[in-house]
Formats: sequence, C-alpha cells, structure tokens
Amino acid sequence: MAEKYEHPYPSPELESQHPFVTYEHVRLTEEEMANRGRDFLQEMESRRSVRMFSSDPVPQELIEFAVKTASTAPSGAHK
Repeated sequence: MAEKYEHPYPSPELESQHPFVTYEHVRLTEEEMANRGRDFLQEMESRRSVRMFSSDPVPQELIEFAVKTASTAPSGAHK
C-alpha cells in the first residue's frame, strides 16, 4: 500500500504538473481603489438572477474559459 501524503503542500508529483505561481502584489493608490470600488458596486447593483435560459448554443471555448475561471476560486484544495 502506498504511503498517504499528508503534507499541507502539493505532493512532488502534483507540484511538477502545477508549478507554484508567485503572488505579485501591486499597491493601488487610494483613488484607484475608490474607482474600482465604485465600478464594482455599480456592476453588482446591475446584476440580476436569471431563471430562464436561451437554447442558443454556447461556443466550447467560452465553456472552457468559464470552467478554468471557476477553478481559480479559493477552496480547501488551494491551501
């Protein structure tokens, strides 16, 4: 039976497939933070729930972008 890997970081095998990406912090000015905050608020105030959907086909590339984007969300797997 293989030994269970319990270290909080990726196993060497996974790490070679998904290399570490260094976080590069960019400090924003107060003015830029305020502008982004206003823009985000405006976007959130205009969003609506949709309960009826079109039967139009969705290009495969857009579906792949959506899945890749969703996979970047923080989760227990992204410690």
